[in-house]
Amino acid sequence: MPQKTYALPLLLAAGICALPLLLLSSGWLDAWERGAFDLLCRMNLEEDEVSDRVSLILIDNKSLEWGADYYERFEEITGDAADRVEYGPDTTYLWPWKRSAYETIIDFLARGGARVIAFDMVFSDPHPSGDALSDFSLGGTTLLMNEEGRTSVIHTINFRTSENPPVEHLNALERRVLEAASVPIEGIAGSVYPFDRSDQGFYYGPILPYRSIVIDALDAVEDPRGLLKLGAVVTQIDSDSVIRRARPLAMYRQWVFPSLGLAAACAFLGNARLRVEKEGLYFDRSLLPLTPEGDLLVHWKDTGQEGYGGGGRFKTYPAYRILLSAMEDARFLEAFAEDPKTFRVDPREFEGRIVFIGANALGLYDLKATPVSENYPGVKVHAAVAENVLDADPLQRLAFIYRAAAVLVLALLVFLATISVNRAVLKFALFIGIATLYLAGVGALFGVAV
Repeated sequence: MPQKTYALPLLLAAGICALPLLLLSSGWLDAWERGAFDLLCRMNLEEDEVSDRVSLILIDNKSLEWGADYYERFEEITGDAADRVEYGPDTTYLWPWKRSAYETIIDFLARGGARVIAFDMVFSDPHPSGDALSDFSLGGTTLLMNEEGRTSVIHTINFRTSENPPVEHLNALERRVLEAASVPIEGIAGSVYPFDRSDQGFYYGPILPYRSIVIDALDAVEDPRGLLKLGAVVTQIDSDSVIRRARPLAMYRQWVFPSLGLAAACAFLGNARLRVEKEGLYFDRSLLPLTPEGDLLVHWKDTGQEGYGGGGRFKTYPAYRILLSAMEDARFLEAFAEDPKTFRVDPREFEGRIVFIGANALGLYDLKATPVSENYPGVKVHAAVAENVLDADPLQRLAFIYRAAAVLVLALLVFLATISVNRAVLKFALFIGIATLYLAGVGALFGVAV
């Protein structure tokens, strides 16, 4: 009787196990993993739960149209064309608005007790009208709010990127601004995370708010630390042009800047302590797990497409409604609002909240592709990060060893089902059962690890 050999089945089993491990380690399964991640994100939204900490003010198409209409009709409503600058975007430009409009919004929100105001807008250039006074006034209001401490105002810092950044020479005032706005991060000096590198290259050339907004104002202050808060807005985009992660920290030379979302969360808690360890970033006592590149894997909770006045994760207001509500003159509400009583916003609606101010009008190009939407307003990416940080619930990808073990077990189960069952119907049922078990396990882990 011939001796039974197990060489061929063992060789076949080794091949079946080795192939998926090879595909996993080589990156061939990355596209499939990204697709599965996106699907799970869409299946686990929390849009029915409205945020009790984050609100949004958006400059939308209607706000732009109102800005032009306001300018044209001011004299008709008041009988005087001289005082347009008091509340609205005093400009013949449809865009950009003068900075006095944003100063009005800051004053309105602070009056209502907003805790943090974060601008997802880069005021890096002088206004085309040449009105430096409006820029300087916005800077003065920013510093005054941060000095008082009741409401924090955060502007943006951006960076150019290059594989071969040029040698830069900063003047004394630029160094003073960067020093004033940088934040202390424990453990970052010896960190294994490459915070100082974006996907496109090394950071260089910090893009600061225009000098009339920050530099001139800071130049008159003896100790400017804490008076200027900046949030970095460098975007992390995967190879398929989708944003799934956010870099919490950006380094430029010896200075470190939190992302806009993280900066808002820190200001919300009163400058929370940040510490980098091997396992991730500590936000006070909460651990925020990071990817090997040093990014937060964003826990998306909404599609970003909610309408104004209700529904969706973040309560959202068009900017022109806030500007009109700030006006003491009832004639403007009567001229621009169908129902002035319901249109007016009570500033107390923003009490104790983080308020992000950004733009989603068509043509302003701040719509991003995310796992949950191809047209996700960019400002809401920062809002999602702020919530993730405050809730300490960004997603965490399983380490390679655990993903490899899962793939190995799955391959072995499929192999055993193939060689141990002869009937096609039972074999198909086993395959379906194994796939269902695997998907159920992935779904159960989602929100803890992906």
